[in-house]
Amino acid sequence: QRKTVQLDKQDVEIYLWDTAGQERFHALTPLYARSSYCAIIMTSINDRGSFESINTWKELLQTSCERYPPCILSVNKIDLEDSIGADRNKIDQEYSDQFDCVMYVSALSGEGIDNLFIYAAQIGYDFFKKNTAKKKTMDIKETKKNGCC
Repeated sequence: QRKTVQLDKQDVEIYLWDTAGQERFHALTPLYARSSYCAIIMTSINDRGSFESINTWKELLQTSCERYPPCILSVNKIDLEDSIGADRNKIDQEYSDQFDCVMYVSALSGEGIDNLFIYAAQIGYDFFKKNTAKKKTMDIKETKKNGCC
């Protein structure tokens, strides 16, 4: 999916790959993650198993990327938060040191979604600028070769 967000009064296009979290898609993740400037690991506030797979996704990202990109933990389904007695403080304490940010969203109501993408675009852009500035240029000198090749 492609989404346009505004950063500093300028339209920026971001590209999103949803790998669905299902094990059958794990093999595809390295292809998408390889050149990422930001990663969002999505969990569900009412599914403890989604939190238990966080390390698997982080390891997959680590092994797929030349440079580990900024990573956001996005906790989805906050529209169910009151009915299940979820504790944001507990989630923050457990995961905030592992991620650049922990954000809470509801795909159903749209709450927090725009903020998530704007933040992801900003830290991804900052990561891009930081890493492209460090690339060294090479002086290529023409050398005389004997023969045809």
